[in-house]
Amino acid sequence: MCGESEGPASGGDAVALSQPPTQLAPKSIEALAAELRCTVCMDIFDEPTFLPCGHNFCLACITDCFRIMSEMCCPLCKAPTWRRQVTANHSLASIVAAYRAIADAHQS
Repeated sequence: MCGESEGPASGGDAVALSQPPTQLAPKSIEALAAELRCTVCMDIFDEPTFLPCGHNFCLACITDCFRIMSEMCCPLCKAPTWRRQVTANHSLASIVAAYRAIADAHQS
């Protein structure tokens, strides 16, 4: 239901934001990394963008796809799109930056 927490207290798998990065389990960091991977290059998003269909890609990846493909469409769902519809995903970019900080702190 809206407003209810899915955190550890309610049995969910979410990690409490107040937990120091060094205490995060490697499994949690790997699970987050899997969600932050571009499906074209399979790397963590770099300049994440989204298409009208809702799929996210690195800016360079979607630009390359459009250059290579005969029709401009989403590489995943094939929904037609245009270059001007590629939009920077600032929220996802912030999440990627936070992930990188946590991953770097965890490796130290």
